[in-house]
Amino acid sequence: MKSYGFSINFKDDASREHYEALHRDVWPEVKDAFEKMGIKSMQLFHMPPLKLFMYIEADERLVIERDFKQYVNIGPKVKEWDELCGGLLKRLENNQGVTDWLPMEKIYAYDRRDHRVEF
Repeated sequence: MKSYGFSINFKDDASREHYEALHRDVWPEVKDAFEKMGIKSMQLFHMPPLKLFMYIEADERLVIERDFKQYVNIGPKVKEWDELCGGLLKRLENNQGVTDWLPMEKIYAYDRRDHRVEF
């Protein structure tokens, strides 16, 4: 299992509110796409005023540089979801990477759980 952290900004407060509303009921096709990519867990965190942090745990199939770009090709509903959500986000100025989400460098990890993490 691999884990990743990413960051991006919301365009404004209205965008943040719309994004949060969309994520109260993520479409089944989007969840299926995550599974096809090897994503086992995804969590989103908001840091005021406009920062968004994404944490992903995935199996060995996931290759960020390849799969984040190919994600929209999984199906028309996935592409529609990506366009809806992506239109609410703003790439960080210091992001020189291949995805809009800025990969974060992991500096520490501790995990001794033997049960599912609830949120």
